[in-house]
Amino acid sequence: MSIAANKSTWLTVTGTALTLIAAMNLMCAKTEEGSASYIVRADSAVQAARLVGYVGGEVTHTLAIIDSVAATLTPGEVTRLKAHQSVRQVTPDATVETAADAYVEFPALVDAAVVHSEGHTGQTVTLAVVDNGRAATADLQNEWVDLE
Repeated sequence: MSIAANKSTWLTVTGTALTLIAAMNLMCAKTEEGSASYIVRADSAVQAARLVGYVGGEVTHTLAIIDSVAATLTPGEVTRLKAHQSVRQVTPDATVETAADAYVEFPALVDAAVVHSEGHTGQTVTLAVVDNGRAATADLQNEWVDLE
């Protein structure tokens, strides 16, 4: 057999093997219909990702700031996650709406157009809100305790 014939046979065998591997991967893919996106919260994003993988789901985004991951899950995977003692919350990942269109009014109130025109968009800024849990009401005015 010539070198060209051996090469042709090798290419045919390799191509057939790759086709079989691809077909097996398709057959092993999720068959349960109704996969959807969820937010899975645990003690940490790493733990949430491990738990999603454990039940067979697919992590799509890490949301470390809230100890969560976004994941594509089937209904059965959601049920198994919710039953796990380390899972704090499994919530459908959905678009939320505000009660009012605050973004339309707020930039005008703070004169954001000037800052934006200078190239400052806040794209790399992380914002934290610290809330002491106390409302500024008359009932609580004299309730502060000085620990010094």
